[in-house]
Amino acid sequence: MSRETIGKVSAAELYRRYVWLADTINSYGPITLRDIREKWAGSCLSDGRDNLPARTFQRYLEAIETMFGIDVECNRYNEYYIVNQDDFFGGGMKKWILESMSLSNTLRESVSLKDRIMFEEVPSGQKHLATIIGAMREGVRIIIRHHSYWRNDVADVEVDPYALRIFSRRWYLIGYSHRRNAMRTFALDRIESVEKTFREFEMPEDFSVKEYFRGYYGIITDAGKVETVDIRVTGNQQQYLRSLPLHPSQTEIRKEKDWSVFRFRLRPTFDFRQELLSRGANLEVLSPEWFRQQMADEIRAMARLYESPAAGADEADECGD
Repeated sequence: MSRETIGKVSAAELYRRYVWLADTINSYGPITLRDIREKWAGSCLSDGRDNLPARTFQRYLEAIETMFGIDVECNRYNEYYIVNQDDFFGGGMKKWILESMSLSNTLRESVSLKDRIMFEEVPSGQKHLATIIGAMREGVRIIIRHHSYWRNDVADVEVDPYALRIFSRRWYLIGYSHRRNAMRTFALDRIESVEKTFREFEMPEDFSVKEYFRGYYGIITDAGKVETVDIRVTGNQQQYLRSLPLHPSQTEIRKEKDWSVFRFRLRPTFDFRQELLSRGANLEVLSPEWFRQQMADEIRAMARLYESPAAGADEADECGD
C-alpha cells in the first residue's frame, strides 16, 4: 500500500473499505469489476470522488486476504468470487467481525434513520472484555471478583481464561477455576472486577469451545447423556423453528398440514426446557417421557400461580390510589 493512499485515507476508513469489498463480493459474486465500481460509486465510502482504480482494487483484495483469510479469484468471465466461501462464512469469530463491520458500514450510510433502528442491548459485562481477551492472548491467569446469584456471595476466583461466548444477550467466560479445580462458566455481568496476573497457564491442545458446548442447548453444561428429543409444534412456531433452528442438531422428521415434529440430539438442560416453555401452547414435548413429565410438572406449577388472586394485589391497588 502506497504512502499516498495511507496519507489520504485513515486506517479505520481503509478497514471499512476492506469490509465493504469483502461483503460486496460475498453478497453479489461472481461480480465484475465494473459492477463493483457501480456499487462503490453509490456507497458513502467512495465519497463521490474515488472510482476505485484497478491498482487500488488489487491492493484491497490483497488486504482482505491478509486480514480476513478471504481468497478472491477472477474467473474466465472476468468475474470476482470468493474461493473459500464455505470455510469462511460457515461461522466463527471472523464471520462475526466481518458481519458486524458490514452492518456498521450500512448504518453509516443510513445515519438519517438512526431514530428508526433499535438494537438489543447487552448488559455491562462488556467492559471486562478487553482485559479478558488480553489475558487469553498473553496466556496468563486472571483473578475475577464474581457475584454468585445462586449463593448470593462475592468471591475472588483465579481462572485460566480459555474462551468467551455470547448467548442470549450475555457474555460468558469459560475457564478453569482454581477455586473449584474444575471448568466453570461465568457470566460477565456478574463479574465486578478483572485483574490480570503474571502467572502463565497452558491451554489444553485439544480444547475447542465449540466442542465443549456440543450437545448442549446454551450455556448450562450439567451432567447428563445426550438424548433424542422430539417435539410437536403447531401454528406459526413451525415457521419460526424452520427459519431459526434452536440447535444445530434440529431436524424436521414429520410435516402435516397443521403441525410438525422436530427432533433434537442434545442434553435436555434447564435452559433448553425454559426455551421450550417460552413457546407456550404451540409446543409439546413428545419424548423422552421423563423430559415430557418434567415439562408437565413445570406447567402445572405455573398454572397454580393463577388459580387464586395474585399475592400483594390489594397492596398494589392501594399504592396506586
